[in-house]
Amino acid sequence: MSKKIAFNKRNLAVLTHTGSGKSTEYSDAYVIGLKIDVSPSGRKIWYFRYTFDGRKSVIRIGEYSAIDLEEARSTALQHRAEVDRGFNPAEERRLKREEMTFKQYAEDVYLTHVIGRKKSAKDDVTKLRTHMYPCFGDRKLSSLTAHEISNYHVKIKESRSLAYANRHLALLKRMLGLAVTWGHLTVNPATGIKLFKEGNTRQTYLSKDEVRRVIAAMNNDKNPIACAALKILLLTGVRRQEALSAQWSNVDLNAGVWLLPHTKSGRPRHVQLSDAAILVLQELRTETGDSIFVFPGRDRTKPLQDPRKTLWRVLKAAGVDKPFRIHDTRHTFASLCVQSGVSLYTVQHLLGHSQISTTQIYSHLDNPTLRDGVETVSRLIA
Repeated sequence: MSKKIAFNKRNLAVLTHTGSGKSTEYSDAYVIGLKIDVSPSGRKIWYFRYTFDGRKSVIRIGEYSAIDLEEARSTALQHRAEVDRGFNPAEERRLKREEMTFKQYAEDVYLTHVIGRKKSAKDDVTKLRTHMYPCFGDRKLSSLTAHEISNYHVKIKESRSLAYANRHLALLKRMLGLAVTWGHLTVNPATGIKLFKEGNTRQTYLSKDEVRRVIAAMNNDKNPIACAALKILLLTGVRRQEALSAQWSNVDLNAGVWLLPHTKSGRPRHVQLSDAAILVLQELRTETGDSIFVFPGRDRTKPLQDPRKTLWRVLKAAGVDKPFRIHDTRHTFASLCVQSGVSLYTVQHLLGHSQISTTQIYSHLDNPTLRDGVETVSRLIA
C-alpha cells in the first residue's frame, strides 16, 4: 500500500522502510503518479506510476538524492504530459534504448543502401570512418543537433578546405534526410545549415610552353604507363577516374572514338580522340599486353590507381614550379581550347558538362575569337 504525503526535503530525509515487504512506497500529495520507494537498507528510488490504455505502467526516474525533489517532480510532470497527449512514456524510453547509434545507422542502413548504387560510395566510407565516426559514431541518431553539425562543418573547413567541408555537410544532409524518409528520425537536424561559398577561384592550368616541356619530360620518364595516362588526360580533358578505369573494349582506335560508360552525370558519352591521342594509345596497346585495362597497374589485372607521383616527377623535370593537381589537366585542356578559339559551346561538350554555366569559368581567358570581335568594333569606331 502506498502512503501519500506532501514531499519536502525534511520528510524525505527521514522516510524509512516499514512492514515486512521488500520496500515501502510513498506517494507525493502534489504530483499525481510520483512515488518514492524505500528499501530496508534505506535506499530511496523515484518512480512514476500511470495508466495507459487501461494498463498500469511504471517508469524508474532515479535515485534520491542524486535526483532531488524538484527534478523528480519536473520529470514526473513531463511524463504525465506525454500520457495526456496520447504517448506511452515507457514505450518511448524503450524505443530510445533500442535506437541505433549514428555509426550503426551508417553501416547497417545507409551504406548498405548506397554501395552499388552510388559511384562515390567509397568516398562516403572514407569520410565516415576517418572523420564522422570519431565525432558522432557512438551517439544516438536522434541526439544529433544542428549546432554540433554546424560546428563539425567549420572544423573540417579549418583542417582541410571549404570544398571538402561542404562535401561533408552534403553527405550528412543526405544521410539524415534518408533517415527521416525511412522512419529512423522525425526531423533532419542538418536542414538549414548553409554550405560555405567556395568561389571556384582556383583554376590552375599549364601554358602551351609548359605543356610542351611536360610532355618532353614524360617521354624520358621511368613509368611509361602513368605518363601515357597523364598525356591522355591532357589531350582529352576527361576526368581522372574516367581515364584510369578505361578498358580497351570501349576504345575504337580506327574510328577515333572512346566510350565512357560511367560518367559524373550518370550518362555515358563518347570522347573524340585526336591524332596525338590515338598515337599515344596505339603505342600503349603493345605495352599493356593482354590487360583489359588501357592503363593497368603493376598487377595487370587491375587498373592504375594513382599517377600523382609521376606527375610531380615530370613537373619537376620540366621546370614547372606551381601547385598542379591531376584534375588541373582538365583545366589545362579546356583553357588551351578556349585560347585557341574553340567556342565555349564546343568546350562544354568536349568536357561533358551538362550546363554551359560550368564551362563559363573559362570565359575570361584570352580567346582570339573574342579579341577579333573587339578589334572589329575598334576598327569601325576608328
